[in-house]
Amino acid sequence: MSMPKSPAKARRLAKKRQRKQKVKKRRHQRRDESPDAVFPAPTRWPGSPLKMSEVLNDFIEPYLDEVNSTAQVRVLISIAVFAWNIALLDDADKRASSIEEAVERAVPAGQGPRAEGIFRGFLASLIERKRRHFAHVARPICNFHIEEQDDGGWYLEVVSLLEPQSP
Repeated sequence: MSMPKSPAKARRLAKKRQRKQKVKKRRHQRRDESPDAVFPAPTRWPGSPLKMSEVLNDFIEPYLDEVNSTAQVRVLISIAVFAWNIALLDDADKRASSIEEAVERAVPAGQGPRAEGIFRGFLASLIERKRRHFAHVARPICNFHIEEQDDGGWYLEVVSLLEPQSP
């Protein structure tokens, strides 16, 4: 590993490492609270609805090591929210057309089929993750807000609808 050339850069990198370690520690603490669950249910008051901010954090957790800033987390969450909501669609044609529209909007013109394939693959992995590990949560996500904290972490608020009631 090479050393940074300036002390300021070394401090930034050290702070970034500490921030990532704190986030990982919090994630592992949440998981350790419920050892028998692969993806434990978020903490909530009895009788209260599921905390979608915690569900969304768990949903994107495997991808967090790839992001380095709050701006990148915001992009990751935007894509994850889209994939989450697509996974809730029953109509396969509507799902496919929504994915195609997202690829057209997200991949800049001229990037070619490789970039489109990478984005499609990423969406497919998120959709599969939703179906496999979060199938019990049928709440569509309407919006989110992410705010950087003083300790270098971030705070996530999520607006979602309640699960549709069966007739």
